[in-house]
Amino acid sequence: METATPEALYAGIRKHYRESDRLPEADVRAFSNRIKMEFTRMAAFSTRKSLQPDAIRAVDRIIGTAEKRDMFPVRLEGAEQLRDCDLILGNHQGPSGAGKRQGGLETIFSWKMLPMGVRFVMKDELLKLSWNIKNLIRALVFRRMDPIAVHRPEKKEVASERERAKLLLEERRRVFRQVFDTIDGETGEPAPVFLYPEGTRSSDGSILPFMRDLFDTALDGYVLPRMQRSEEPKIGLLVADTLQVVPEGCGGDAPMYRRPLTMRGVRYDPTGLATRLKGCETPLQKRQLGKWFCEDVRSHMQRELADILS
Repeated sequence: METATPEALYAGIRKHYRESDRLPEADVRAFSNRIKMEFTRMAAFSTRKSLQPDAIRAVDRIIGTAEKRDMFPVRLEGAEQLRDCDLILGNHQGPSGAGKRQGGLETIFSWKMLPMGVRFVMKDELLKLSWNIKNLIRALVFRRMDPIAVHRPEKKEVASERERAKLLLEERRRVFRQVFDTIDGETGEPAPVFLYPEGTRSSDGSILPFMRDLFDTALDGYVLPRMQRSEEPKIGLLVADTLQVVPEGCGGDAPMYRRPLTMRGVRYDPTGLATRLKGCETPLQKRQLGKWFCEDVRSHMQRELADILS
């Protein structure tokens, strides 16, 4: 029997939402204010060294606000599965693009799930200092995470969409090389890396296509060298269901619902990848393996999210 897709499961769940499931505006305000308070606290007092422990305590207080006001249950499962992972991949939920309503809560709650010393891959616009106090506080916090920044060329920076696509591809490849250099300690202390391979948010809960070049780079720069040393690649998945609580994103006047919020850490099993790698003798076969690797990880994430929702 074929497993229902996450987007189909979300659609079914939303049909059963009732007005009584919608959280009171006072609770939504209190929860939003708690998040703002925690970001402000970290911007004012955290150092790069203390930021991750401070962020974990911040998540505990955010969860405490939800529990105290009986808003929604928070289930953080399998953090131990990610503790020694080098590369952790997560799904990203919520409306895409600019606006008051943005992503889900998975980025914030991931702070409590990820290994110590982790570095995030994130858009460089999140790191820009501005006169907008909210953006300024957020940028100060994210800068202290020592992120790997991605620059997305704006339309005004290029002559055509074709040139923009070319520059974006080159930037992604540069970032992916930096990801595996970071894991191997080529430019400093070795550190695990967390990123969203979809490259954008999913508003309907589907797991969007992954950035294929990430997996091609992973094969050459991470998987193959480790397998040649008889080491197992340590790849984790952090699968998030925040869309039940915030189906329209968070911020602004976005509603919140009394539904579970779940984050689950799981290990990716590289056995199938290792078997297929032994049979690769030509560049074409290796390229086909990169495609299989990409889709296998995505399928694993889809199954986990479907299991959470079922």
